[in-house]
Amino acid sequence: DFSQMFYGCESLTSIPDLDMDSATNLNSTFQLTGITKVPKINTRNVTNMGYVLGGCTGITEIPDWDFSKVETMQYAFYNTSIETADINLPKVTELMSTFAYCRKLKSVNFTAPELKGMQLTFNGSTNLESIGLINASNFTYLVNLFNSNMTKLVNFGDESVKEVTVVAHEDECTVVILQGLLEYILCL
Repeated sequence: DFSQMFYGCESLTSIPDLDMDSATNLNSTFQLTGITKVPKINTRNVTNMGYVLGGCTGITEIPDWDFSKVETMQYAFYNTSIETADINLPKVTELMSTFAYCRKLKSVNFTAPELKGMQLTFNGSTNLESIGLINASNFTYLVNLFNSNMTKLVNFGDESVKEVTVVAHEDECTVVILQGLLEYILCL
């Protein structure tokens, strides 16, 4: 268990490559550190990446990690400086605040066959322009996906998204569904 190993070490700016071959839990491992580059680690057995890089504002890209067994990713990349994400998440069922407050984030593409929904996933990520859901046939719900500061059109580009329930408490959102497919959401 490598959870919270470096949690809150704000003055820590680099970490050497680590032997984490047995790791299954990276919850909060690097959260709130000052790192700008993620060390090379073996993540093939990891199932929990909740908060793993949360609050690491110096991180600018998704690490080249194996996400094949990851089931939990809440707040994994929140408040980082990631601009784009292209990620394969075969076991993840919900993305809760995963990219919240990533203010430089412009586009995200997911391959997520088990993804059922997203909750607060992009809250505060005000530069987001597109979300690509690839192979998300189980996708059914969005809850407060964006905050009320979202003024840009967000395109969803997957034909497998057929019916979506949108719940927004403070947001006023326009949901466009054409021929049974979610085309885009605009929140003002």
